[in-house]
Amino acid sequence: MKLTAFSIFLFFIQHVAFAQDFKPLLDPTNACSYANPIKPEGYKTGYFFIVEEMPRPKKTLSSIEKLLQKKVTHQDIPTGPIVFQTLINCEGKASDFQLLSCNSETAFVCKQVLEIFQKEIEWDAGKQKNRNVDVLMKVSIKFEEGQFRIILT
Repeated sequence: MKLTAFSIFLFFIQHVAFAQDFKPLLDPTNACSYANPIKPEGYKTGYFFIVEEMPRPKKTLSSIEKLLQKKVTHQDIPTGPIVFQTLINCEGKASDFQLLSCNSETAFVCKQVLEIFQKEIEWDAGKQKNRNVDVLMKVSIKFEEGQFRIILT
């Protein structure tokens, strides 16, 4: 009985944990785990979605929200969340930024937000078993009550 309940739990947790819709990496060469594509089996990149210590921006989320508020010219207020993925490598370098969700009417705002994260936000690497690892993660930004709100997943 316990084994069956545990099996069902594992089945559901797998779908919850991996239900996030990520896109394949466009440029995996910045990943620490990147292997040379000259090898017969091709390149391989080993990265995580969930780790014991997730990557964190070196700035606080509230300071990033204030930075967005200051730098993003938002005549058209986003009606939905801006969601993008990025690979944070074992050195804390972010790369392979890809928009996952953006309202087409406010695409200019989405572009500005993505550029700020690409150019101005530094990261602390994620850790698994006390070792820095590559992590593919999502960043969601919502516009609520005239303010940007950041959610890291």
